[in-house]
Amino acid sequence: RFTVPTPLLLKNGSHTMRTTGGGHLCRLLTYQQGVPLADFSPHDATLLGRVGRVIGHVTSALCWFVHSGAERAIVWSMERCGEVIGAHLGHMSGSQEGDTEVIKRWLERYTNVIEPKMR
Repeated sequence: RFTVPTPLLLKNGSHTMRTTGGGHLCRLLTYQQGVPLADFSPHDATLLGRVGRVIGHVTSALCWFVHSGAERAIVWSMERCGEVIGAHLGHMSGSQEGDTEVIKRWLERYTNVIEPKMR
């Protein structure tokens, strides 16, 4: 079991508000205690396996969920990860030596092995 952030109602009764200038919507969510995944160490095979299982359960639970917002292109969608990673690969800075090559190999494997199975 795990908990997820819950949207809080604003004073006007809405769950969302526009930022100054109106370009973006924002939500206020409940705080989740714990250590963010990015700050947790080590990212070993056990942890990554658990994260993958949770993501798989969420994906499975939502597979029949239909909403017009789900049709928009989102950068964290598995269908777009090759496109997004490829577009940002040249912008990596401060990475450890060899990181870019590891990502390039992963991207090639994704493009040649995983992506065709998703079609």
